[in-house]
Amino acid sequence: MSAHMEVSNSQHSIRSRIIVTTLVFLILLLISFLSLSNDNKASAKDDIKAESQFVRSSEIDVTTPSDDPIVTVTCIKPIFTLALVIDRSGSVYNNRDIYIKTVKDFVTTLSDRITGEGSNGTLKVIVNAFASRSVNQNNLNESKEMVTDITDVTTRDDFLQVLDEIHFVKDGWGTGSFAASGEPDDIRKAYNPTFATQVAEGMHNATNWEDATKAVVDIRNAGFNGTEQGKRIDLMLMLTDGAPTTSNGSDNIFTPEDDIKNYDVASLIAEGTIAAKNNVKELRNPSNGAYPTPVRGVLVKSSKESAMKTVFGSNIGKDYFKAEDFDESLSDVLESLSDDITTNEECTTTYVYPKIKVTVNPSPMIIEEGGPGTVGTITVQNLTVGSALENVTLSTSGYNEWGMLVQVPGFPAGYLAPYGQFGDTYVYNFTFKLELGESFPDKYDIYAWGQLPNNPKIKAVSGIDPVPKSEADLQLTTVRAALPA
Repeated sequence: MSAHMEVSNSQHSIRSRIIVTTLVFLILLLISFLSLSNDNKASAKDDIKAESQFVRSSEIDVTTPSDDPIVTVTCIKPIFTLALVIDRSGSVYNNRDIYIKTVKDFVTTLSDRITGEGSNGTLKVIVNAFASRSVNQNNLNESKEMVTDITDVTTRDDFLQVLDEIHFVKDGWGTGSFAASGEPDDIRKAYNPTFATQVAEGMHNATNWEDATKAVVDIRNAGFNGTEQGKRIDLMLMLTDGAPTTSNGSDNIFTPEDDIKNYDVASLIAEGTIAAKNNVKELRNPSNGAYPTPVRGVLVKSSKESAMKTVFGSNIGKDYFKAEDFDESLSDVLESLSDDITTNEECTTTYVYPKIKVTVNPSPMIIEEGGPGTVGTITVQNLTVGSALENVTLSTSGYNEWGMLVQVPGFPAGYLAPYGQFGDTYVYNFTFKLELGESFPDKYDIYAWGQLPNNPKIKAVSGIDPVPKSEADLQLTTVRAALPA
């Protein structure tokens, strides 16, 4: 009986192991099946996502790489040209006064930093205002050229007045009656400044980013397509309060009819957005060898960021910026942009101790009357650590037996010596020849001085004379010739 129980228990144990093994196998098989199913679903999902992104990118690429150049300005006499593009569409009408005031404050601050003491630079500003169409706002000179230089107070005040005259349209629909009053600023009120009275009916206050960016490209190509300061656009800054609502149409050329025809048509707005993106790309990476223009966009009091990312790039705080209002928030954004403009180049001031040294050799100098002459040297050395010296000047003088001021023979008073870095020297050789019966002073005073370069980066330590001076004495011992017996 005991043997029978042992056999029974053994058989039961074998059956249990078989059941457990089978269950484990089934569980592993199920896990493998579920994993394969998920992989297939993920793959299908990725394919759908990829296809969706491809379709969308053919319309509007929301992940545009910016490749936006850094805004640079030289420290010494910079010439900075700003293209300022201002949205004047109907949606900003109620904020127009504080909007323009904030922009004027920005221009004034930038002007002070570029043209003020220490920089002594030049600021040029091109300003376009856009709604359904972008219109240049700069005054014209007698030759019908844009007045862009606002370096002095008078031209700056004139320019600020131009900003005050930008025309904001309150009502959406309008006709050529905008130009009927004969006001001087009528050219700012219509689509086309040349034919202000021939305006077709349309949405004068729509938002056309395509024309706004194209206008800057056209100005760049016409007169600012160089690479040197003053012959290029150093920054394009566009301010807007929303997404585009119209475009220039399929031909990318604005006509008044495009305004009403293209207004709020999604496909045409998408085309115009891509065109604006391409205009920004052309400015940043020019195809004609022009200077790569940094481009920044500022979105004011709006959450419509999709178009901003498409046109300017996806990096907020770098490619585009956001302001919560037209007052303090916009002012803060523009101030930070102004700071970036004036500090991208390293403009750290180096404070130095201006020092110069003059020596004469030999001293005392022995001169024989009637002899061949004695050769001497005057050496000037720049001992200013960290800076060159300019306009290094030498002067020598002594008083003869009659009390008259005389120079070292052959030494030109006020001689302008070369300048050099720390340790550089200038050596002047001279010869004293004493003729029979001639006399020289017993002592000459040798002076040397220089000045720091006209460079805002280099200044003298506070309380230290920026014009270093040095003095040396030239003692003369005269040996008279023996008289004949």
